[in-house]
Amino acid sequence: PYENGGIVDSWGVEIGANYRKKIADITLNIGANFALAKNEIIEQMEEPRMYDNLITTGKPLKQTYGMEVIGYFKDQADIENSPKQSFGDVKPGDIKYKDVNGDNIIDANDKVAIGHSTTAPEIYYSFNLGAEWKGVALSMQWAGLGKAQTTNKVMPFTFNAQNSYGQALVEHLDRWTPENPDARYPRLSAGSNSYNERTSTFWLQNSSYLRLKNIELSYTLPKNWTSRVHLSGVKFFVNGYNLITITGIKDRDPELLGFTNGTSSGYVPNSKAYNFGVNIQF
Repeated sequence: PYENGGIVDSWGVEIGANYRKKIADITLNIGANFALAKNEIIEQMEEPRMYDNLITTGKPLKQTYGMEVIGYFKDQADIENSPKQSFGDVKPGDIKYKDVNGDNIIDANDKVAIGHSTTAPEIYYSFNLGAEWKGVALSMQWAGLGKAQTTNKVMPFTFNAQNSYGQALVEHLDRWTPENPDARYPRLSAGSNSYNERTSTFWLQNSSYLRLKNIELSYTLPKNWTSRVHLSGVKFFVNGYNLITITGIKDRDPELLGFTNGTSSGYVPNSKAYNFGVNIQF
C-alpha cells in the first residue's frame, strides 16, 4: 500500500533591517532583506539502486539529475573507442557523456546530481535606498537570486522550420565542425536531436541575478500650495522598472527562466518600463 513515509529537513535564515534617519531637511531610508533556504531528503523509502550515483535520499528536493559532459566526439574513431551509446546513434560533433558507473555503457544509470535545483533557488535578497529633501524624493529597490540555475535546453544547434522557412540564429555560427572543434554548441541538426537534448551539465546555466526592480524620482508640492485649491496632495513622478539586470544569462530574462526552466517561453527578453505621471489626492 502507499504510505506517507517521507521525511525532509528544511532549514534556513531570514534577516531584514531598515534604517531611517532625518538629518536637517534630508530624510534617509535604507533597508535590506536576505533569505537562505535549504533542505535535505532524510527518508523517502527509496527503492534499492544499482549504483550510488542514482540515490536521491540525502539530496535536496527538486535536485537536478543529468549526464556529465566531457566534450564532443571528434570523429568516427572516437565514437568506436568510446563506451556503447544506448541513447541512439551518434555522429562526430555530438556531445560526449561520462561513463559514471564504469560499466562501459552510456545510459540512464550514469545520471548524477548536477548543480542546484532549477525550481527552488537557495538565496533571495533585496535592498532599498531612499532620500527626500524638501519634497524631492529619490528611491530605488534592488532584488536578486543566488544559487539559482536553469537547464536551458532551447536548442540553438537545431535548425527548425516554421511556415516552411528555416529559423536561423546567430548561435548557429558557433557550432561544432571539424574546423571548429571547440565550438560552444554541438553539430547542427535538422529538427530535434534527442541525444544532445538530454539534461546534462552542458545545459546548466547560472541564472542568479541582481536587478534594479524600480527607481523613482518625484516632487511633492508643498502643503500650503495644494491646500489653497482644496487638494490633499499633488506629486509629479517619473519611474522605471527593470532598468538594470546583472546576470550571466544572455538575451533572456533570468527571472522568468526560474519559472519556465529554460523552455521556449524562457526566450522572453529582459523588458524595461518607464512611467511619467502626476498623483493628485483630493
